[in-house]
Amino acid sequence: MLSRVADSIYWMSRYIERAENVARFMDVNLRLMLDLPMGVEEQWEPMVNTTGDQKLFAAKHPVATRENVIRFLAFDASYPNSILSCLRSARENARSVREIISSEMWEQLNKFYLMVNDAAHSEQAMDEPAEFFAAVRNASHSFGGAMNATMSHGEGWHFAVSACNWNGRTRPRASWTSNTSSCCRRPRTWARRSTISNGRRSCGRPARLKCTANGTDASCPRRSWISCCSTASSPARSTIA
Repeated sequence: MLSRVADSIYWMSRYIERAENVARFMDVNLRLMLDLPMGVEEQWEPMVNTTGDQKLFAAKHPVATRENVIRFLAFDASYPNSILSCLRSARENARSVREIISSEMWEQLNKFYLMVNDAAHSEQAMDEPAEFFAAVRNASHSFGGAMNATMSHGEGWHFAVSACNWNGRTRPRASWTSNTSSCCRRPRTWARRSTISNGRRSCGRPARLKCTANGTDASCPRRSWISCCSTASSPARSTIA
């Protein structure tokens, strides 16, 4: 297999995984806002801080409101890590290897991209963001199902799967976990607790995942950023794309 083909297949899958994880992280934060105490403002700035792109956000939006953060992380076409940009990049990579992937994969990816692109030009996604984030997750899962069911399990399939397995997530997972920890290096406030809870719940394992004192418990692959840089046979679901 040509390296160009392998690279396109790998990044097609990685971009879709990244789009899902961004949607998952914002959806959990949105639901946490329902538990805010009386008189406490919604906390959306930690979402931007976790991405590490505070300067890009600040150049376009003076305040980290819910609408500004969702538009930036989900629909900003000029921001390379937004959901829309990730799917556009995934679609372009898929187009270059159209003869390798199945028709079902191509159709599902196109439906996925068009769904997000339509949402970017309507107010419904802003009025009902939880439904939009759920649609993104379901579309990502549908693409994964189509890939596993219809694509020949040869070299191309293995490159696609490697983008979504433990080895394909280790470095970005370590980066986002480090950013999340940095956001929490301040007095115990609601914003700090919200950021920690967000990371835990978006993993899909809030009851099993516990915070350690310094985040360096290498004995448990589900808890520490140090384990993200080592090999693990049964990782937890990642919030990192």
